[in-house]
Amino acid sequence: MPIHQLKIEPRKAAPTGGTSNRATLKILVVEDNRDGAETMAALLRVFGYEARITFNGPDSLAAAEEFQPDVVLLDIGLPGIDGYEVSRRLRERHGAGLIILAVTGYCQAADRERSKAAGVDQHLAKPVNPESLLKFLATLKCGSN
Repeated sequence: MPIHQLKIEPRKAAPTGGTSNRATLKILVVEDNRDGAETMAALLRVFGYEARITFNGPDSLAAAEEFQPDVVLLDIGLPGIDGYEVSRRLRERHGAGLIILAVTGYCQAADRERSKAAGVDQHLAKPVNPESLLKFLATLKCGSN
């Protein structure tokens, strides 16, 4: 479904009420296709999420240390370090609280098994359905990481 046909309303940021809890999820988009990464980040921002982008494996690891995301949307076919290895390293450094979603064209059963073994929580086929992704994200709590 094209983005312009989405039938869900942008989220309203929850009031912080003076607490230290963040009002929105922090999402790291890791995708070597610049147009795809920028489009995904723009969509996430429209719906109230804080999004950052990296375009390769090594940069994604550095960004995760600095940004401390709640969710990583991770392409598997990345330059430098592939998404499987990025997931393993993220899982080692950030534990089970980090949600890792593989967003990839690698969708055979063996690819899904490799993703799971690398610590990926869900394996999504490209092109990802934006409405389904946004509905899933809306179920997550902020600051779980």
